This record gives sequence, C-alpha cells and structure tokens, in this order.
Amino acid sequence: MLFSFLIKLMKILFTFFLLIFSLQTAFSGDWKTYGSHLFSIDYQSDWEVMGSNYGAVVAMFTRPQANSADRLFIENVNIVYQLIEDSIDLKKSAHKSLQEMHSLIDNLQIFKNEYSKIGNLDAYIMQYSGKLMDMNLHWKQVFIQNGSSWFIITYTGMGENFRTYESVANRMINSFRTR
Repeated sequence: MLFSFLIKLMKILFTFFLLIFSLQTAFSGDWKTYGSHLFSIDYQSDWEVMGSNYGAVVAMFTRPQANSADRLFIENVNIVYQLIEDSIDLKKSAHKSLQEMHSLIDNLQIFKNEYSKIGNLDAYIMQYSGKLMDMNLHWKQVFIQNGSSWFIITYTGMGENFRTYESVANRMINSFRTR
C-alpha cells in the first residue's frame, strides 16, 4: 500500500517537473517573427529557420541540436501552403490526410481530432502518433483554410521529446497569422 502510494507520488512529481520544464522552455529565450507575403509566425530565436523552396513546404523550423543522437531526428514545425480548387470542409480535408497517413505510418493512434481557432481563423486540429521509418513519432497538425488556400502547420516530435518541445510548438502555432 505504501509502495503504490510512493509510486503514484513519484509519477505526479515527475509530471509536475516535466510541465514546469516545458513552460520554462516555451516562455524563456528570445522570440522572433518569420514573415512572408502569405503569413507570419513567431519562433524561438535559437531554432533554425529554413525558408521556402521545399515544394509545398513554405517554411520549416527545427529545434537546436542537443547531442549526436539528433542526427537521426530533430523536432520541427513546418508549414505547408496549398491552393484549393473547391471549398472543402476542414474536417474532410484533415480526415483525407489522415487516411493517407494510415498507409505510411505503422500503429497509427489518434489522440485529438477537433475544430478550433487559431487567432480569428477556423482550424481543425489532429494529434496522432505511430512508427515511421523505425522511429516512434508524434504529430500535431493544424489545418487552416484562408479563402481559396490551405495552411497546414505540423509539429513533429520523437518519443518524450514531443512533450518537451510541445509548449514551444503550441506558442508558434498560436502566433500564426495570414496576410
């Protein structure tokens, strides 16, 4: 009985310290604004910025490398821009994307699937995890329709690092504005 109480207490303390670390990560450091003729987004100044020229990916932000293991994967936020021909519902577009993911990602698990707002823009948010190229990854995707175009903002993290950088990614996503 005492042992199970101690285990629960340790889990609570671990969660508390992880939350404090995540909040410190998100709200410490300098922030900059990346802008194009299509959008603007805030990012932590120590993150690397890669501009457009990646096909539909109009911007990518990667966290700083911490150690040699980062050569395999680095948490990132990317923004895809796409013109649309017909007015497609946010939810239908997100689910179509998710159906495509089923063929690419092993053990796909969906955690969040809901409408939301990013600033004054309607958005649809999906959060899911699975195995891709032998890596256990976690994704948060935000679909935003702006007239006849889409923005898809994706935060991708590996294992526990997803939670570590999630507050930074959320702050970036919530700062997103169209022009």
